[in-house]
Amino acid sequence: MSAPAAAAKVPTPPEARARLTSRPGDAPVQAALSAQVPAPRRAAEQRRLAALQARGDDAHAYLVETALRICRMPLGAMALRDGPWLRFKAQAGVAVEALPLPGSPCELAMRCADQVTVIEDLGGDPRFSGCALLAQGLAIRTWAGAPLVGASGKVWGVLWVADRRAGPLSPVQLRTLQLLARQTALLLEAAEAPRG
Repeated sequence: MSAPAAAAKVPTPPEARARLTSRPGDAPVQAALSAQVPAPRRAAEQRRLAALQARGDDAHAYLVETALRICRMPLGAMALRDGPWLRFKAQAGVAVEALPLPGSPCELAMRCADQVTVIEDLGGDPRFSGCALLAQGLAIRTWAGAPLVGASGKVWGVLWVADRRAGPLSPVQLRTLQLLARQTALLLEAAEAPRG
């Protein structure tokens, strides 16, 4: 298997940069960035968030597709908690819009808010024998999910990837999935923040 190509650096459009820094409703997000990110990285985090915001509704699909490319897996989704349900805001390789939260690997990942949850054999793990995701006939082996945790501690859901084959994820892949989940949570918070 060849090494992944280096990601191209995409410049942040000036209008997106201005939108991030000038909207009064973004104050909670900027405060979260200030509180959780060391000063030298804060500007880069704000540029990445602005670039995602500039994508509009396509940002969610972009984050899922990026996670799939980096983790080299064919299945994935951004699953948001809606009471006892998981609503898929964006997905790839999965043809469902909602599944029950109880008994799902996403429920486990949401309880482990500070780490990526990895399940090496989802189909063979008795904890998930009634998992609605497996009932879709996906025959998932490897599953990894990073919780979407906002600055306030609110757990929005999970960004997850999966494969029908068994195989570990590298520390770099796990860390990148965690960083993408952080960006996703910031994007969700920015969308929910009151506008000026």
